[in-house]
Amino acid sequence: MILAPPPVSMPSAVRIRAACGCGLIACLAVAVPIRADHREKAFAEVDEVPEVTVVRNSFARVSGLEPGQEIGDPWWDDVETGHVGEEPNRDEARDTGPGDGDTRRPNEQMRRRTARQRGQAAMNALRGDLSLVRHTSPALDAAARAEVLAAGQRAVDEIVAAPFTAPRAHVRAALSAALEAHAGAGAVAAWKHEIDQRSERRRRAAIAVIVEAVDQSHGLDDGQRAAVAEGLARGWQNSWEMVLGHAQRPGRSLPSGVAECVAQAVGTAASSQRTGGGTP
Repeated sequence: MILAPPPVSMPSAVRIRAACGCGLIACLAVAVPIRADHREKAFAEVDEVPEVTVVRNSFARVSGLEPGQEIGDPWWDDVETGHVGEEPNRDEARDTGPGDGDTRRPNEQMRRRTARQRGQAAMNALRGDLSLVRHTSPALDAAARAEVLAAGQRAVDEIVAAPFTAPRAHVRAALSAALEAHAGAGAVAAWKHEIDQRSERRRRAAIAVIVEAVDQSHGLDDGQRAAVAEGLARGWQNSWEMVLGHAQRPGRSLPSGVAECVAQAVGTAASSQRTGGGTP
């Protein structure tokens, strides 16, 4: 654990504010054991990752800009290739990016690199959302799947070409329109409901992880734990879900804004206790 125990004489809200001021809370390792008396299913029902069945091209598909567009699931990839088990021949024009002897100008190299990163982020979003389409619409026929997949791939291409496009929102808008056109509004509603449910489960799991991290470092009482959880829920930002990956990478920083939210929640809980409105 990175933090040393704070002085016992300091109130917990002051201790956490001091830690926030020094930037220490932002460096907490959140992969901590969960206390027996507060055991929660922190990682239950987090999004499943489909098994990878084809080699994913993490570089560019054409001219160093477009990412490899294999989904990694035959239910989707086979409707594009038309041949079960055969990989699309997309790599003939692959440009693996700058290397030794590359004569391109630095700004061009940077442009290609950032475009590739946008494409990879968009493909990750597409793969996740397509896995939910398969889950909620398992009877979708091959022709409809091909149209939905094509819409998602066009969205990825647009994201690669447009630097300020939000990958997940753009991909979901494209998939929603295609799914409604080829499977009906009911299929879209079921898909969005599953997205919302999984997002909520991930939010609750991330809050549980953050609360445990702060508790292990600062010894919160039950009232403060509840206040921190409520404060995180009120100020929730989707980017905070990244803490769910910290169990595999201990010592990673907590997301921006978490420390301030925690300090404010603990301070509010302490004030409530002093005025008789909290847990004695």
